Amino acid sequence: MELEFTDKTLEVRFTTVKQLFTDAYQRSRNLRKLMLDPLDVLIFLVREPDVQDALKAAEINKDDVIRELERIDGEGIKGFRALNFLKDTNNLENWNPKIRSQVLDFSIEEAIRAADQEKSLDIKGSHILAGMIRQGGNTGLEVFRNIGATDRQLRILAKTPNI
Repeated sequence: MELEFTDKTLEVRFTTVKQLFTDAYQRSRNLRKLMLDPLDVLIFLVREPDVQDALKAAEINKDDVIRELERIDGEGIKGFRALNFLKDTNNLENWNPKIRSQVLDFSIEEAIRAADQEKSLDIKGSHILAGMIRQGGNTGLEVFRNIGATDRQLRILAKTPNI
């Protein structure tokens, strides 16, 4: 399943990360989640070379991020623990990969702003990560807080002077 865009300009801008979102959607579907959540995206984001460069610049160990993602992911469907029976009984027949969390939508808007600030036509993985950090209140930020990332490190990842 591919991302669908109504705006051709946005489609061109997201070309670099389109496969990342497609993979994250597929993962969500395979796990029978109700929606795509930032955790699904972050699992694929850490594989992106520009995100790995951003982690290095912020002096954050990629392996620490991966371990924390695995720990959180192992806890089950975040936010939907009461609905785990759906996963087990496969009652989610009308799963729609176009459904995203509102948190992720806000993160994508912030990613576009981050790319615009850099005057970058392409929206890359590091912009999506920056959007997640800027948006706050999501699994992406939680992962970095849990591994002890400082405000300075988060500012580097968010590509902004303030968090």
